[in-house]
Amino acid sequence: MDKRELRQAKLAERDGLPEAVRQEKSRLIAQQLFDLPAFVEAKKVMLFASMGSEVDTKEMALRALEEGKRVALPVTHRETRQLIPGWITSWDELVPGVWGILEPDRSRLWLAPVDEIDLVVVPGVVFDRQGYRIGYGGGYYDRLLPRLRPGARRIGIAFAEQIVDAVPAREYDIPVDLVITDKGILTFPE
Repeated sequence: MDKRELRQAKLAERDGLPEAVRQEKSRLIAQQLFDLPAFVEAKKVMLFASMGSEVDTKEMALRALEEGKRVALPVTHRETRQLIPGWITSWDELVPGVWGILEPDRSRLWLAPVDEIDLVVVPGVVFDRQGYRIGYGGGYYDRLLPRLRPGARRIGIAFAEQIVDAVPAREYDIPVDLVITDKGILTFPE
């Protein structure tokens, strides 16, 4: 299967999971994130507002805020195909942005410098056992990840059904450091 076919197949499989199952799996993933030393130690984290059948990230953001972490979510700039992190202090500050995805309000955006972020939670449609991912095809995270400071942690989150042995990766693709699923944590050699 090529990237497009793999993306379509895994999206259909994820979309087919009942809502109650997705919520329970999301809860299990969130709990593992909360227990992860990299998350516990992180002062500034970047999450994303989930959409559709993705792992639900709202509880992750609320917990991070509750713990006193600085939390950023991306603002999508469709024209430049860039993600611009913006700090939030409450989930209620989010407004629908590009494709209806919740994001910080552009009219009062408080920019979060990418090189200050300690940990980024990365979405994906498919992750492989080497940490490579297939997203939705826009390349937004492919542009964001190289801008992170050295040592910043890249954490993928996905349902176990989204894991495959290998995805087609290119030389400029940056793998995540680990992937948290409802079945456990996949780690990868440096």
